[in-house]
Amino acid sequence: MEYKISNDQFIIEYEGFRIIMELKEKFFAQYLNSLAPEQWVDLLTADHSFWEYCTCREKFNGRDWRKLVQYDYEFFADKCEWQKLDAEDWFLLLINKNIYQPPFTAPELLKFFPADELDGYQWYKLILARPELEEVCRWGKLDRLSWHIILLTFPQFAAHCTCGALSEADWSELIAKKPELSGYKPFKS
Repeated sequence: MEYKISNDQFIIEYEGFRIIMELKEKFFAQYLNSLAPEQWVDLLTADHSFWEYCTCREKFNGRDWRKLVQYDYEFFADKCEWQKLDAEDWFLLLINKNIYQPPFTAPELLKFFPADELDGYQWYKLILARPELEEVCRWGKLDRLSWHIILLTFPQFAAHCTCGALSEADWSELIAKKPELSGYKPFKS
């Protein structure tokens, strides 16, 4: 056995030690290759430095990608296969206010966003959480109650309102609380 100190490191030159390390590396590689995609997602959310060892990336589904992007948008956004995310994945990704606020309105991301597949309730929740989605919102999917709350919160969205969904009583209440909405009321007083 031979010992050396090089660059402030203690190095053991021992043939048996080198063989043991090679076996550990081989076992480690075999173990990583045996992991299922879901296990890889768990591993990558614990430590994304394992990314270079991940050989099953093509098997990640939309849910897997959503979890990774939610974990670390900056690291995974340019690696994500956005086309694999379905409407529910997008909704859960966008509604999560605990993550970094990424520029989801960027054209390169919006081309994958299935805006038409979201239902009225999802759009209602998204607009309240992320008003910056105004340009892509499917306003026609919102019901009376959704419009009522959205206009109380964001009166500037009245221009998008399918105002026939609101009753005379709705408009009276809205205008009492937000007088700037009076110009959007379709009914005569």
